[in-house]
Amino acid sequence: MSRISTAKYNKHEQALSLLRKEFITYEEKEFIFANFHEGASNNNGKAGAFFTPLELAKQLPIFAPFPN
Repeated sequence: MSRISTAKYNKHEQALSLLRKEFITYEEKEFIFANFHEGASNNNGKAGAFFTPLELAKQLPIFAPFPN
């Protein structure tokens, strides 16, 4: 996994700081989804962790069966 840019890392840090708040707005949630970078602080390649891209994750509930 390649390194992320300083700008992306700074946005990731901002997203993490928002997660520490007790309440967050809808716009803050959108910022977190857009700027959280799963590879910013962990070696996910060696750990075998893989993440679903946001656009695909948004579409998954369309195909998931509805619970009874």
